[in-house]
Amino acid sequence: MIFKICYEFLLIGMICFGGGYSILPLLQSTFIKKGWISSSEFIDMIAISQMTPGPIGANLATFVGFRLEGIAGAFLGTICLIIPGIILAIGMIYFYDKLNELDLIHKVFYGLRPVATGLILAAAINIMIITLFRRSDVFSFIKKIPTIDYSSLLLFLFCLVLLRKKVNYIYLLIISGTVGYFL
Repeated sequence: MIFKICYEFLLIGMICFGGGYSILPLLQSTFIKKGWISSSEFIDMIAISQMTPGPIGANLATFVGFRLEGIAGAFLGTICLIIPGIILAIGMIYFYDKLNELDLIHKVFYGLRPVATGLILAAAINIMIITLFRRSDVFSFIKKIPTIDYSSLLLFLFCLVLLRKKVNYIYLLIISGTVGYFL
């Protein structure tokens, strides 16, 4: 199993670009399809990953690796996920001055922006469906008209208003966790 974890996380690390949130759809489909965690656990881990330092993908890899193979799984899963990005970043830094002058590179990065934005949007929509409609994924949402979880919707809207008023994230996490406990 440890080799399977390493393989999957290396593969994800090699093909995901665009930052932490753009990796979420691939992590979600991989973890859930393989039965490593459930949809609700995935959402819970996103919430916990927001509260802990470090990239969201690395935090999720650590959790899933630990769940499957203990400390060795957590360590290897995290390392295998981040190694391709580290190698790419070192290569980009080394060649940045030379590559930055090429018009082709600017066009490639310009083309990657909408893809990263779409991946982030897909992750946000999927998380919203799972949270607000208590569905396991988007496809179960499409099959049947959903019942809205109004308490989650109201908490979401309340936090959105507080975010617009620039309330500290830590207070939002404490408030949301407390309200969620009592709901």
